[in-house]
Amino acid sequence: LSQKLKSAKGKGADITVYAAESETLELLYLAEEIKKLEKSDVALEDIAVLYRNNKEAVLIKEVLEKWEIGYELAVGGNVFDDLMVQQLITFFKVLMGLGHGSDTEDLFTVMQYSWLGLEVLDVYKLARIAGRLRTSLAVVLEKDYSEVKASLEKKSQDGVYGLTQESFESLVGFKNKLLDWYRLSNNLLFHEWFSLIINADNSEISGSKEAPKPNGFSFMQYVLSQPVKTDHLYAINSLFSEVKKFVNRKRDFTLDDFLNTVAVMQEHGVNIKVEDLNITKNRVSLSTAHGSK
Repeated sequence: LSQKLKSAKGKGADITVYAAESETLELLYLAEEIKKLEKSDVALEDIAVLYRNNKEAVLIKEVLEKWEIGYELAVGGNVFDDLMVQQLITFFKVLMGLGHGSDTEDLFTVMQYSWLGLEVLDVYKLARIAGRLRTSLAVVLEKDYSEVKASLEKKSQDGVYGLTQESFESLVGFKNKLLDWYRLSNNLLFHEWFSLIINADNSEISGSKEAPKPNGFSFMQYVLSQPVKTDHLYAINSLFSEVKKFVNRKRDFTLDDFLNTVAVMQEHGVNIKVEDLNITKNRVSLSTAHGSK
């Protein structure tokens, strides 16, 4: 351009270039600079961090979480890409399968989810028993411990394939808990049930004038304990917003309807867009350089 361009706001501050010796030092510098700006009365919402790709975003979010610096994402991704949403949907599939009395191959996978708090070694022992009996985990959990033990050719003093009666009964209790939650899904509006099951901790939920509801699974407590939790919260909140829309359109919308709807959406490549939580105060803005244009 032959014409010299000038900013309408006048001359700004000089640009500082920092060449870090490693990625870790670069992230540390970023967090320290944001803290310095915050201490000098610069509002966090006036600070923006630009990055090139999603890999960098994950690292930036992790360090901001550790330094307890709030941030807001330039969102717009697909809810179904979030790991915790994927686990929740698979978990719901298992609930529905057990509720219908059908075998579900996902039960083994679900029982290993950390937020369910099961002993993974016991789950592996149960899978070995099911393989030996050539049946599913769900079918094994319908039997008494003594019946399972008698059905196996190989036994040990520690229990069936090392699975003690106490551990076996604990897994049976977990399966029965899943069935209780499936039954409850048919007695509440779906969005109420959805909110209850993701927020309930592992203690009994009951009302003064209603029958006790089954214990929860501490799903949200687990999400909130993660080093990088904000992405999950955005995705879960966006999914819940969509659930409420489903119920508004069809008041008798059920868990079965939800899973069928999700299956159709995924089959045809229909996404649910991740929306932000409309929190703009005390949050650093994160965006790709392209997205900030």
